[in-house]
Amino acid sequence: MGLSGQAVPQLSDGIVLIDGHLLSDIDVQLAGEDEEHARRFGWYPACSTRESVRHAIERWQDEWRTGGRTRAFAIRSALSGELLGGCELRLQGNGVAHISYWTFPPHRGQGYATRAVRLACRYAFADLGVKRIEAHTELDNWASRRVALKAGFTEGGRVLGIGEARELLRYVLGATADLEKTLPGEWQPLAPHEAAALFAGAEFPWWVAGGWAIDLFLGHQTRTHHDLDVGVLRRDQLAVHAFLARWELWAAYPPGQLRKWEAGESLPVEVHDVWCREAAGDPWRFQLMLNESSGDHWVYRRDPSVTRPLTQVILATEDGIPYLAPEVQLLFKATHPRAKDDADLASALRVLSRESRDWLVMHARLTVYD
Repeated sequence: MGLSGQAVPQLSDGIVLIDGHLLSDIDVQLAGEDEEHARRFGWYPACSTRESVRHAIERWQDEWRTGGRTRAFAIRSALSGELLGGCELRLQGNGVAHISYWTFPPHRGQGYATRAVRLACRYAFADLGVKRIEAHTELDNWASRRVALKAGFTEGGRVLGIGEARELLRYVLGATADLEKTLPGEWQPLAPHEAAALFAGAEFPWWVAGGWAIDLFLGHQTRTHHDLDVGVLRRDQLAVHAFLARWELWAAYPPGQLRKWEAGESLPVEVHDVWCREAAGDPWRFQLMLNESSGDHWVYRRDPSVTRPLTQVILATEDGIPYLAPEVQLLFKATHPRAKDDADLASALRVLSRESRDWLVMHARLTVYD
C-alpha cells in the first residue's frame, strides 16, 4: 500500500478499547481459540499452539511498524483491560478493506465485537483512506452476520471464499460521509421503567422480554444489558405501529436486512423483530419482538404445538412493569445459548418454581433437542 509505519492507536467507546496485541496476550489468545474459532477461520481440526500465537502477534506488530496491509487490533475491556477478542483490517487497494473479528467464548453475545468493529471502521475511514469495508461471513454464522448488521453494514451479495469452493455472504459499509446514515448505528437502550412510561396507555398487551425479563423476575439487575426487547402480539402490529407513530420503525427481514416499516403495512410472518428509534440518526432504543398467538393463548413460533395462556406468559413486577415469564424467555434462549443466556439460566433456576422448571425442561427437550 505504500503507507508509512504507524503507531497503534488506542480507540475506545467507554465499553471496549481496541489497541495493539502484546506478547503478554499469548496465553489468553490461545485459551480463547475454541473449536468454533478454528472452524470459522479455516484451520480446524488443527489448533493453535503457543508458538503459532506468538508468531501471529509478532506478525501483527510488524505490520503496524512497517505500514503493511494488515491492521490487527486487540479488543479489550475499557474498564479492566481484559483481552476479549480481536479484529483485523486487511487493506485491498483502491480504497477497499476487508474486516474480520472474533471474541472469546465467555464474551460472546455481549456486543463487544460490534463496538470494536465500529471503532476500527471509523479509524479506517478517517486515517487509512478507505472508502469501502467488506465483511465476508459464512451463511450459517449468524453471530457474525448480526455483528455486521449492528455495526452498520448492509448485505451486498455473495462471494467465493479465497481458495475454497464455498459461498460467503458479503456485507458492505460505505465511506465516512455515509457512516452516520448507514443502518443500524449506535444503541442507547431504554431502561424497563422508561419503556413502561412510553407504553403507558397502550390498549394492547406488551411486555419486557430478553435478559431484562429475567432480571425483572429476580427483582434486581444481574448483568449489563446492551439492548431492550419489548414483546407484543403479531395480531396487534398495526395498533402498535399507530401507537408509535412518532418513532422510526425498521423491520428486520431475514437473512439480515432492515427495511422501514410503513404505516398500515402488515409485516410478513418471517419478520419477528423491529428496531425502534425516535428519529433518523438517533440511537436505537428498543426492539419490538412479534409473538404469535391464537385466541387467549400465546404460541411459540418455533414450534406452534407449544402454547400457553397469555395470563401465564405475561407477568408483572410489583410496580406494574409487564415482563415475559422467565421459563418462556429461557425457552427462547435454549435454542442457541450464548454466555449471557447461560448466565440468565443460572440466575433464574435458583428461584424458579418446580412447575416452571418442569415446563421449561419438557419443552426445551421437545423443541431444541429432539
